[in-house]
This record gives sequence, C-alpha cells and structure tokens, in this order.
Amino acid sequence: MSLRVAATLMIFSTMLCAAAGSPEKAAVREGRLEPPRELGSTDQWFRARVPAKVGEVRKSGDSYRVTLDIGADKPIVCDVVPNGLDMANTLRRNFDQSMQQVGSQGRVQLLNLEATDAGAIGDAPFLATRWRYGTHDGSKSLRLGALKQFVFIKLGHGVYCSHIDMGFVQTFETVTRALTASFDAPAAGIAPYFVEIKTASESRSGVKLGVTVSTLQRDASGGTVARQLNAMIIPGSGEMHAHDAVHLVQLRPDDSLVNAAHVILRDGTPAMKIELSLNGGRWVVDGERDGNKVSATLPAGAQPGNWVEQARALRKILSAENPVGVEHTLPLWTPSQPTVLLDMRTRVLEKMNANEFAAQVQISQPRWENDLVLDRATGLSSSAEIPRGQQFIHMERVYISGNL
Repeated sequence: MSLRVAATLMIFSTMLCAAAGSPEKAAVREGRLEPPRELGSTDQWFRARVPAKVGEVRKSGDSYRVTLDIGADKPIVCDVVPNGLDMANTLRRNFDQSMQQVGSQGRVQLLNLEATDAGAIGDAPFLATRWRYGTHDGSKSLRLGALKQFVFIKLGHGVYCSHIDMGFVQTFETVTRALTASFDAPAAGIAPYFVEIKTASESRSGVKLGVTVSTLQRDASGGTVARQLNAMIIPGSGEMHAHDAVHLVQLRPDDSLVNAAHVILRDGTPAMKIELSLNGGRWVVDGERDGNKVSATLPAGAQPGNWVEQARALRKILSAENPVGVEHTLPLWTPSQPTVLLDMRTRVLEKMNANEFAAQVQISQPRWENDLVLDRATGLSSSAEIPRGQQFIHMERVYISGNL
C-alpha cells in the first residue's frame, strides 16, 4: 500500500510517555492470518475467501454485516452493500461515526490522517485511509488509538471494511485485499465491455486521494452507456471531506449523443444534478446546481460531443504515420459550465514511444490546459496532469480491459 506518514505524527511521539500502555509495540503488532476460508451469506447471495477466522455474517436491512477475527482485541467489520455506494462519502461518513464512538469514551485531543491509498485490485477500484487519534478521559494519561478504513466496488456492489485498533496494518491490508479479489455476487447490471481505472494523486507529494472509473456497456438498442465515476477524499485538519461524481452518457450505435447527465455529491449532499436532452430539435439543459435551478437551451445547430467520440477520433489520428502537430477539436458538455459547450482542443506534441504520445488539452474560455500522455491503442490518456487551484492532480492508469 502506498503510504504517507505525516509530520504531525511527531506530536504523538512527544506524548508517548504520558500514554497508557506501550504505543510503540502496539503500533507495529500484527495479527494471525489463517489459511483462506470461505465466507458467504446464508442466502448465498455473495461469497469470498479470506485469510481470517470468519465470525458473524448477518443480513441487516438491504446490506450484510461481516466480522473477521484477526487475533486483535476487536474484529475487522465489513458491510456489503448491494447495488453500490458512494466510495469517498462512505469513508467520510463512517470516519465521523467512528470518531463519535471514540469520543464517547473520552475527549479526542489528537487526530491525524496517517496514510491514504487508492487503486485497483483487478477490476475493483478501492480507497483506503489510516487514522491515528488520542483520547483523554480526564486523567493524566493519553490513550492512543487507530482507525483503518477500506472501501471497494465490484460487480456494481460496494463493500466497506474498518478496524479500530492500534497496529495490524499489514494484516488488515492482506485480509481486505483478499476479500476484494475473491468477492463474488450476481452482477448489478450488464457487464461492461470496457473498463479503465485511474488513480488521482497530489502531483508534488504523490499521495493518492482518489480513483476514476470509466466503463462502457451495451444497451438493448445496440447503443452504449458510457459512465465515468470519480471518488476523491479531501483531507483537512482532523477531518475529511468527500467528492463523489458520475458523468453518464447514452450513445447511439454511431456514437452520437442521446442524452447525458452530471451528478456531483459533496460530503454526501447533492451539489449538482443536471441533465442534457434533445427536445424539439434543440439541446436542453435542466437541473440544479448548489441548490439553484439551472435551465438553458443550447444554440440551434449545437452538437455536443462526448469522451467516447473524442477517444476514437484521437485513436485514428495517432494511427497515422506522423501525428505530431495534429490538433483535434470537439465541443463537450462539462460540469464546470453546464449551460454551454466548451471546445476541447487536443494537440499532439511528441512521440514518446511506439504506443504513447505527449499531448496538451486546452480550453479557451475560461483559460485551462493540462498535459497528458495519449495511448495509441485507445485514444485515451494513460496519465495526465490536471490543474486544481494552485496545485496539480496526477492521473495514472492502473487497470484497463476490453476494447473501446
């Protein structure tokens, strides 16, 4: 797992003499791994294999609660949620609930995000965090604790796991990764014929904060449902915020647009829900943004493109003998300015190797550009540097399957 040990951990080390027990030993202890054991619900809806002692598996409402014994004072607890969940907000919401539980045992004085991770295990995207905290019960001693979190989506379903105990870092990682790799259940929908997963990280520090998942599925009419899911955690001082977004596009067999939608959640609260549809020969935008009504009609003759159409056009350009210097422009409907179309210009700058080309994407109004590496086989970026305020987010492909 890719980890960041924050400088604020020095605060903890200076207070160890006042802490109860032996924090140094507790922080590095590991659990007891078992030979892989079968795990499943009594209704046989899901199953998996984990290197831990399986405790309770029970259905709670529409979800399932699983406990896994790893030889710690407390078990790993996992919730299996059919039909998916919002990855980033699931981490944030459960973090808040865990800290409320911890706070009931004493005042939380220290709270630090010790590590984050994001990536893919096979075709399953995941996010993970590790927190360290200290509570004070009114005595002179400080009690240290830790929270480990892991969430993934597979087959359209979501699973969230947590462990509240010092140490057991590698044990928790081994068990949750095994659960992810072996998890099986009836798929929530038609299996996608194309899947791409990218991680999002801070360009300077390399700290992984999110994932982007792009999928293509056939529909009954022979067209395509193109979905891009984004989940990112935004660490703060002793807190965590969540950004979850979905961009959904319905395409005809010739890749022309039927309709599209942008849905954005901030800390689980709807920040945007906007649709683009054809009405009387004109494209109409309708929905809400930050609680305000959004309504617009695009100019006559406007033809919104889409990322699938863009990727296939770039793939054709890159298949030429010398694509360097060629520029491709396509009007796209984006969440940043949903009442207009923005011309997205992609210029091929340099051939890096037989399969990859350096390129730059620009938008004139407002001025925006980012550097990326285009993959000749798909026309998509295998990596990119995306501006975000005064910082840059580095996107890196970690998984791809199927054909565009």
